[in-house]
Amino acid sequence: MPLDCTGESLPDIPEIESQENPNSLDDFCLILNTNDQVIFYENLSGANYKYWMILEADDYPLAACDLEKYADYASQNNQWIGRRADYLIIGSHQGDCYLVVVELRQVLVKTKQEDDKFEQLRQSIKQIIEHLEIISNSTSLEAVYINPSSYKIIGVLIAPANTRSFSRGELNPIVAINSHKVLIRTLPKNALSDCKITWTDLLQRIGLPSNHRAGTSNPEFDIPVTHTPS
Repeated sequence: MPLDCTGESLPDIPEIESQENPNSLDDFCLILNTNDQVIFYENLSGANYKYWMILEADDYPLAACDLEKYADYASQNNQWIGRRADYLIIGSHQGDCYLVVVELRQVLVKTKQEDDKFEQLRQSIKQIIEHLEIISNSTSLEAVYINPSSYKIIGVLIAPANTRSFSRGELNPIVAINSHKVLIRTLPKNALSDCKITWTDLLQRIGLPSNHRAGTSNPEFDIPVTHTPS
């Protein structure tokens, strides 16, 4: 039986098309307005198959960026070192500006696979934090959120074909990267519906711990736009 969200050809959903001669992060991004969709996908190594997930914008515009291709470009200009995750989503929710870093894996069946992908997300987020000015000066951010004072950053591992539920001590692993708190976690099993998820549902599934008294997300996760690398 074929695995979910896997096949020889992709569904007829727009994908991010990067420019032949890129000059900035914007050349790797696609702006989504209400009800627009974009497909995130990876090729299976050694097989003529792809696996994918579909992101849909709902209440607010989004910028979806091919982070892996951007990092390849940025590394040539000494603006990226080390491993890179697959995609970056820039969006807003309840007044906050979010940077969601996405890493795909077809299936997730072992904890060591999850640990390896978490490390890949951690390294990618570290590079993003160290070069926040690139996002802050982008037209992609301007199309989504004008002049944010801070960002909340989440790393998420998504296995569209299958995700095993692990008995972990912490459901929402919080890590410190360059003295800033970020959340890195796996999208729960069955979170995708027909390989698709909306922005609001994605954040609700992986969202930051809330300040229940204030009814807002916790400000201790805010990373200032004027971040200075440590």
